[in-house]
Amino acid sequence: MKRNKMKGLLIAATAAVIMAGCSGKQAGSQETGAENSAVGNTGQESVAEAADSAADEEVVEAVLFQDSGRLTSKDTDMVHQAIIDHTGVDLSLNYVSDNVEQKFSLLVTGDTIPDISVLTYDMYMEYAKQGAFYDITDLVDKYPNLMKYVPEAYWESVKVDGKIYGVPTANVEGKYNLYFREDWLENLGLKVPETRDEFTEVLRAFTEDDPDQNGKNDTYGMGNNDFTAIYAMFGIYPGYYHEEDGKVEIDSISRNYKECLEYIQELYKAGYIDPEIFTDTAEQYRQKVNQGKFGCFSGWWSEMGSFVRDYGFTESQPDGKLIAVKPPVDESKGQGMVAANAMSNIICFSFKDEDKIDKLLNFTDWISTDEGYRICKYGIEGIHWALENGELTYNATTDPDKMRLDGEKMEGADAETYSILQRMDIYPEQLTEDAFRDAFEQAVANPMYRNLFIRLSSEEYSMYNADLVKLTDEMRVKYILGDASFDKWDDYVKEYINIGGLDVAQSLLDIYNEKNGTDLVLADYQ
Repeated sequence: MKRNKMKGLLIAATAAVIMAGCSGKQAGSQETGAENSAVGNTGQESVAEAADSAADEEVVEAVLFQDSGRLTSKDTDMVHQAIIDHTGVDLSLNYVSDNVEQKFSLLVTGDTIPDISVLTYDMYMEYAKQGAFYDITDLVDKYPNLMKYVPEAYWESVKVDGKIYGVPTANVEGKYNLYFREDWLENLGLKVPETRDEFTEVLRAFTEDDPDQNGKNDTYGMGNNDFTAIYAMFGIYPGYYHEEDGKVEIDSISRNYKECLEYIQELYKAGYIDPEIFTDTAEQYRQKVNQGKFGCFSGWWSEMGSFVRDYGFTESQPDGKLIAVKPPVDESKGQGMVAANAMSNIICFSFKDEDKIDKLLNFTDWISTDEGYRICKYGIEGIHWALENGELTYNATTDPDKMRLDGEKMEGADAETYSILQRMDIYPEQLTEDAFRDAFEQAVANPMYRNLFIRLSSEEYSMYNADLVKLTDEMRVKYILGDASFDKWDDYVKEYINIGGLDVAQSLLDIYNEKNGTDLVLADYQ
């Protein structure tokens, strides 16, 4: 039985390797949006007895595969031993940081599926359908910490033909922020904008009214090509889908998206946006922030903290102050910052691991506990970190000198090589700098704009989505720069449809309707 299953896997994986070599990384499913979810694991039931006796039981060896460039060190060696002591699992690492899909396919082809694999949703679904992973449907109920950690909706999302082949990991939706130079707002007597008109006025003032008070005309309002906050004002996000009046709109060719691009073009032509946003390298962009060339940008939640702590903003702009703010959106119209997929990677186990599946699930259950999460994230309590009354009082990872409590210096930047999931209820405790903590809290608190087809995938999606993204990205730049005319918007829509846009949308909609018992239809774009 297993030999037949493996034969099918070898054929499918070989085809996947050939396709990966020809076309590069495949497009994924609708992974960038999600419902709100409870990700806490406030009680610790479990496997305490199993963990305490793990050292007295037979230790099983297991290979752990994930997309990671982290290395081992004397500090992570301590974590490795702690995992053995608590769970009886001796992990060896197979970490890759490039061509992940192709390399995993080669492992399947070579009949060397890792014991534990941490995969994207798309990779999980592809190989779960081929029978690569162990069916844990009837086992997960035995692990109460996992049942607390994983929201019920996530278990449903990872089912293949009614079976569960992996443990979904939980994160948060809020990942992006809108940032301003607060000192510039104060210099000009302006408040944080709450409407689109106020936002436009702030960008104008940052460009024309000498916000840094140096007497020179040398600033811009906005300074990067991340338009997440502006998309939020129009209730769209390229690549997303939303329901409007009983019909499903394709954001990338919707009326709102056209109006959004027209607005960005107006800002660009007015000179309120740095004209080099599409040519600047990441380093040039960081230099401009440090030089005070613009006063507004949007980006990843940790960006502000990185500028303050790591990129030299504080030294370059000693009187400067960055703040993360709520975007100027109308929540009654469904507007909000793009919601990331709160269901992160999937932890799955080789179909050949029947003899050690309980140990592997016990390990996964343990790392979802407070203790297991902190050990795999920070290192060893009393050496790398300390708790007092349940609160983290010291963490060598966030110490500028990386000094451990035993007086030795950490060998690397952190000790989280063996960390394979997040506990977002605990995660903020490590954000000791205000810039990181404030930005994280704002990102989580932002109103969210969610993708209707979150975590849905289809053959048409895998086949055409990469080309659709490429077209959308190219045309966005052309419209903003004025190299394409909005008078010919219909031509763009037709091209989007011709390369599979409607096929993708309809295939996802069919799955959505079947799953939710709805009868929604696509908006008319013909």
